[in-house]
Amino acid sequence: WISIGLAALADVMPKKWRAPIFGLLFAAYSLGFALSPMLALGFSHLGVSVLALLLLAIGLLCSLFVIPETLSKESAESARISRREYQRNNHETKVQFLMTGLARPLRDMSILNRSKLFRLLSLLAFFSGMSSSSDQTLLVYYVENHLNFGDSDIALLFGSIGISGIFVQGALLKPFTEMIGERLVVVFAFVCGAITNTLYAFAPSKGLIIVAILVSSFGAMSFPTISAIKSNNVDEFEQGRIQGALYALSSLASAIGPAFLRLVYQKTKNTEYPGSFFPYSHSALYCGIILCMGIA
Repeated sequence: WISIGLAALADVMPKKWRAPIFGLLFAAYSLGFALSPMLALGFSHLGVSVLALLLLAIGLLCSLFVIPETLSKESAESARISRREYQRNNHETKVQFLMTGLARPLRDMSILNRSKLFRLLSLLAFFSGMSSSSDQTLLVYYVENHLNFGDSDIALLFGSIGISGIFVQGALLKPFTEMIGERLVVVFAFVCGAITNTLYAFAPSKGLIIVAILVSSFGAMSFPTISAIKSNNVDEFEQGRIQGALYALSSLASAIGPAFLRLVYQKTKNTEYPGSFFPYSHSALYCGIILCMGIA
């Protein structure tokens, strides 16, 4: 749903506002992170499951009856005309039609290879996804096993993620973008990601983990900024395609990153510094910083 939300926002927002507005969307997501630990502590497991189902149902109803269509009538009509022309000029059999449908996701993702800028931004999104997903997946297990985090500590951890995310994405992203530009915002986010992983690796106490969480919220500025740069460089009717392709690439990175870091953790978990597997995420972040230099 995030890719659809980003595309919808891009349909109605001017280019200069897209990065901060995308940040607000992620700030709202962070609000969920801030509130979810309270639900876990105040309800039973069954109660949390029922409440989650109720919230999803409310979201579905809002999507059906409250959220308006954001794609302009002109763009929608242009897309329909293009689709009819394609169908008229390509008389496909049922098998060909099925194969075309199966190949469409790959064809839609080809937009990421449209230009040098798009290729660089795609790599940035991939490296950012590898690092952030690895941290999110393994951090909880690491702090529970090695720093004796309990339920209340985990609740504080997720609350810190949510509150700091709301503040950074909602209040700081726009002035940062206006002050130093989108390219340097991405560079700054990757540097903060590298600092975060260093703190995770060698933190001797729970307090320093929370400090690392606060720093990581600045690293989270990379994805909405990359999404805004790509959104500003495609036509109006391509907003859904570019955001979907970018999020698909990020999802692929989210699958590869944790698997890679888990293999490294098997080598470090019994050493003096079991968290030393976290800096291996640096390789992706450093590659991202270097690639940022190639963005005009």
